[in-house]
Amino acid sequence: MLITKECDYAIRILRAVSKAKITNVQDISASEHIPLQYTYKICHKLSKGGILKSHRGADGGYELQGSLDELTLFDIFKIFDPELSLSQCTCPGSICVNNSSEHPCKVHVELCRLQRLINTELNAKKLSELF
Repeated sequence: MLITKECDYAIRILRAVSKAKITNVQDISASEHIPLQYTYKICHKLSKGGILKSHRGADGGYELQGSLDELTLFDIFKIFDPELSLSQCTCPGSICVNNSSEHPCKVHVELCRLQRLINTELNAKKLSELF
């Protein structure tokens, strides 16, 4: 599945963080109705991915590393699912055993077409358009 619960939560976390300079995990969790343990985990991944900047201490929390105008849905989803594929046979570097130049697999061809469309749309949607 392309859009996991983790991806959904990540987008909602970014929405919460975009509303203030620095936002703590408890406030993010409460405002977006995401379990606290998931909020910590996802914020950490977004921080490692260069999307969020973490601040330690009593007034700590997370803030956006860059502009929402520069981030796309594709950027966020790739942090949580680097393959970002509809199926195993559309994964980069993966070989579809049912597809060859002599005998093209119509299913493989269609899944690749859909994958290109999805990637194009995810890359076209800036987070600033969502929040």
